[in-house]
Amino acid sequence: HPHRISASISSAFTGTPRVISSQPVSVTSTGAALPVTPVSSAAWLTAVASAGTTPATLNVSANPAGLSPGTYTGTITLSGTLSISVTLNVPVPQLVISAANLSFDGSGGRTLTVGSTGNPLTYSAVSSAPWLSLSSPSGTTPSSLVASVAAGGFAPGTYSALITFTAPGATTQTVAVTLNIAAPPVAGQLTFSPGALTFNGAGTQSIAVASTGGVLGFVATANVPWLTATAFS
Repeated sequence: HPHRISASISSAFTGTPRVISSQPVSVTSTGAALPVTPVSSAAWLTAVASAGTTPATLNVSANPAGLSPGTYTGTITLSGTLSISVTLNVPVPQLVISAANLSFDGSGGRTLTVGSTGNPLTYSAVSSAPWLSLSSPSGTTPSSLVASVAAGGFAPGTYSALITFTAPGATTQTVAVTLNIAAPPVAGQLTFSPGALTFNGAGTQSIAVASTGGVLGFVATANVPWLTATAFS
């Protein structure tokens, strides 16, 4: 019986774009050792043998860089006698935004980086609110843009907007933007201690008067003729 060479491989690759995936292939033969000379049928497919004869291990690699989304098939031929079929699945590139949410407490800007999981993507970015502007409405990954908020003239409250990123063939991505406008500080208020006085005949008692939010002027008056109030510091 002639000597035969055989190999064992899980031959399906799902290629994360621009990332080389590798799988080991065990190569054996019946009888005497046989030469192992791998030849690839595709530029994206390579195989390197650990030894020149059996038994050996092949390191089979698939490199999806530069390939359009789709399914690719190739063949590794060993010494012209055994063919290994290899499949590479290249998914559609997707946009990757550095943040899903932005929050502002007034006017200001934030930088967003825009990347992709595969080959560079040309994208568009659109703001949903006039108070939210973008430094660039389009670009090619990898790149960045600045989202700026102009908060002048807003009443106190919370305002929301979206930045929408689109690219041909890719899933739309959004960034939620929140603008919080705080109410102006409350004017200073007078405080008293104690808040009530009791007299058991004629006499004098003191009330401490303070204020919140800075120094305040005040006037003390009594609502009955038998009671007087005089301010001193």
